[in-house]
Amino acid sequence: SGTIEVLPGTYTFNATVQITKPGVRISGGPNAVVRLPAGFVGPLFQVRATATDCILDGLTLLFEGGNSDAGGRSMLDVVGH
Repeated sequence: SGTIEVLPGTYTFNATVQITKPGVRISGGPNAVVRLPAGFVGPLFQVRATATDCILDGLTLLFEGGNSDAGGRSMLDVVGH
């Protein structure tokens, strides 16, 4: 468990962040933007069943590319039992 603080800025992720431990909090400060680039389909965050009490807050999640590019892409995948 613990907190990951995302500082102000724009961050581009090219790989999935898997959250498997309970009690993880990913918290964004003012103007914290996580961007999914055009060529990455995602998911950006994958929360597994073992990651109970997972919290994502204060982040702006942004698709790179136009609205037509967003189809079929995933920011968040929650996998339960």
